[in-house]
Amino acid sequence: MKHALCLFVCSLVYSFVSAGEVIKEPHSGDIELKRINVIHFGPDGVLLIADGAGSQIFALETGDTEAVDGEFTQIGGFQTELASRMGIGQDALEIIDFEVNPISKSLYVACLNKKTRTPALIRIDREGAMSPVNLKGVKHVRIPLPAGDKAPVSVITDMVWIDGRLIASARCNEEFASKIFSVDGPLQHEKSGQVYSAETFHVAHNRWETKAPMSVMIPYEEDGKHYIVGAFSCTPVVKYPIDSIKPGAVIKGISQIELGSGNRPLDMFGYSKEGKSSVLTNTFRFHHEKRPYGPSPHLAFRFDGELLAAPEVNEKAIRRLKGTTPNTEQIEVAQTFHGVVKMSRFNDKSAVALNEAGDLVTIALP
Repeated sequence: MKHALCLFVCSLVYSFVSAGEVIKEPHSGDIELKRINVIHFGPDGVLLIADGAGSQIFALETGDTEAVDGEFTQIGGFQTELASRMGIGQDALEIIDFEVNPISKSLYVACLNKKTRTPALIRIDREGAMSPVNLKGVKHVRIPLPAGDKAPVSVITDMVWIDGRLIASARCNEEFASKIFSVDGPLQHEKSGQVYSAETFHVAHNRWETKAPMSVMIPYEEDGKHYIVGAFSCTPVVKYPIDSIKPGAVIKGISQIELGSGNRPLDMFGYSKEGKSSVLTNTFRFHHEKRPYGPSPHLAFRFDGELLAAPEVNEKAIRRLKGTTPNTEQIEVAQTFHGVVKMSRFNDKSAVALNEAGDLVTIALP
C-alpha cells in the first residue's frame, strides 16, 4: 500500500537534511550527563542523547557525516572487549542502548559503569575500531525538559526526529505518567519544549491506560499526515497523529496491532525488502517461563507495514494470536532474532545486534 511505504521514506530522510535545520547557534562546551536513557540519530550526524535523571536532552554535532559502503564487522566477545577498553570488569558494564549512524554506518553505544554510575558513549566504526565519543568542548545544544503537572520527567524511553521537530516519550510520577515531549526545530541551547499527557487503549488489557509510556517509537507518514508509532509492554502497537500534539491536549493513541501480553519492547525500526514494507521490534518476554515463544526470553516480531493503516483499531485492533495459535501471516515471530538484546537497523538487508552471549553480530532482516 502506498501510504504504508511512507513510513520508510520518513525514516530515511536523515541523510538529506542539513544539520543547520536541526540545531541553531550551537553552544561550545562540555556535555555533562547524569545518566543516559536512550540515544537516537537525527539528520546529518546529529546525535540526540536523552538523560531523564538530569531532565535534559542533548543534541551533539558529531561531524560523523562521511558516507561509506560495505558490511559491518562482527565482534565476538564484544561485551568483554568493550569492558576491557573501558578499564572495568564485564560485571561492571551495562550496555544501555545503541544506534547505527545512518550516514557513516558507525555504531554508537551508550554504556554505564555500574560501580561508579558513570555514563559513557563509545563509537565503533564499520571495521570494528572502538573509540570514546568526545563530550568535552563540543558543539551541542542542551534541551531542558519541563516538568509535568505535578512531577518532573524521570525516564526518557525513546526519541524520534519527525516533521522538523524532536518527539520523546517519557515517564513521570503522577496520574498521567505516560508523557510525550515535543520541541520544534531548529533546536536552541537551553530552550525547552512542551510536555503532554498521553492515553492509550491497551488491547490485551481491554482498557484505556495512562501509566505506561511508549517503550519504543518510530516516525510514520500516511497519506501526507505525520504520526509517531510506538509499542508498549503487553504489547499494543499504537500511532499518534503529530497534529494532535498541541497545548492543552491529552493525546489519545490509536491502537492498530496487538502482539500479545507478557512482552516488553526494546527496539523497533522499519525497513523495505523486495518491495515489501515491514516493521521489526525485539522484546523481552517476562512471561517466558509460563508460555515461551522460543528458546530465549529475548525475541522479535515482524509485521507488515500496511497494518499501521488498517481501519480496525483499539478494541478491534488486529491480534497476532487467536488464543494460542497465530491469527495472521502478516505478523510473525522473527526466528533468527531469538536471543537479541539490542538491535539497530544497518540497512534494508541487515541489522547490527547484541546477543545474550555478548557478541556483536549482523543478522539478515526477515
